[in-house]
Amino acid sequence: MKLPTRILVATDFSPTSSVALAYAVELAIATKGQVTLMHAYELPIIGLPEGALLATAEVANRLITSSEQTLGMLADSHSKEGVRVKWVLRQGVPHEEVQKLADEIEAELVVVGTHARKGLQRFLLGSVAEKIIRTVERPILTIHGPRDDR
Repeated sequence: MKLPTRILVATDFSPTSSVALAYAVELAIATKGQVTLMHAYELPIIGLPEGALLATAEVANRLITSSEQTLGMLADSHSKEGVRVKWVLRQGVPHEEVQKLADEIEAELVVVGTHARKGLQRFLLGSVAEKIIRTVERPILTIHGPRDDR
């Protein structure tokens, strides 16, 4: 079996995602691989009886700028020992964007952190990691973080 050298890491900028990124970088060092760090976002839309409330251009620009800065900072801080961490920002449904990018870069492994939510939190917030596991057609490694059910 060939070890993965093209690794995609999906992040939501949480501490658990940082642990997943660190793990992927260490794996890439061992396999002389490369890491692509990605974040996907959806612009907030709030449905009201009178219509929908959309994010303003200013809110969208702030979201994009902040995400780009954070991705760049994370990529720079984890680029080491010959592993360059590239980053990609996508607008769209996160698990769908992970699949698209995994196909584009021919990822051999997708690494994602999971918050291990359960109960009402999981019902209300959903689980992007679970959707990635169910839909992405690549090998997936989940990294568990601390439970969020306190």
